[in-house]
Amino acid sequence: MKKIAIYGAGGFGRETRLLIDQINLAKPKWKFIGYFDDNSKEEVLGGMEELNSYKESLHVVVAIAEPEIRKTVVESIKNSNISFAILIHPSVVYDKNEVVIGEGSIVAALSVFTTNITIGNHNIINLSSTVGHDVYTADYCSLMPGVHISGTVNLGKGVLVGSGAIVLQNLLIDAWSKVGAGAVVIENVNPNTTVVGIPAKPVIK
Repeated sequence: MKKIAIYGAGGFGRETRLLIDQINLAKPKWKFIGYFDDNSKEEVLGGMEELNSYKESLHVVVAIAEPEIRKTVVESIKNSNISFAILIHPSVVYDKNEVVIGEGSIVAALSVFTTNITIGNHNIINLSSTVGHDVYTADYCSLMPGVHISGTVNLGKGVLVGSGAIVLQNLLIDAWSKVGAGAVVIENVNPNTTVVGIPAKPVIK
């Protein structure tokens, strides 16, 4: 079995530990050794300094939902002994010939992918999300539980889509934008923009 650790000992980190356990129940693959975290009061193996000085081969996932923080953590990992795992719950519906999932990505239970889909590196696809045909997501995207992405949607780097949101077909949500929980996106979203509501509109600051 391959050694694996989670960076991030918060709530989603604990959910990711459960996901690893459920993968192992279906087919033993991972030996979980613990958490790394620089900001946790929980018992951890250490922070980034300890992770970067780890002397053995180790797989890691960064279980932090916020894209900007996840990117910062990933880019701080400089240890050549570290590889980024891909974690896919056994209940996920997908065809390996039709769906490409990048390194460091976490796909939670009951998610469904259709055809010709590319998921970038270090993405989080949370519980019961669906991704339609010909979708592309760049790196560091986060889909929260119950998100529905229609066909031919393009998500730029670091996009976060809140729980229960729907993105209609043929749209671009550009880099580092956020879609509020329960929103319905019916038009393109500009970079660094937060949209909320039905239909989704930009938040006026």
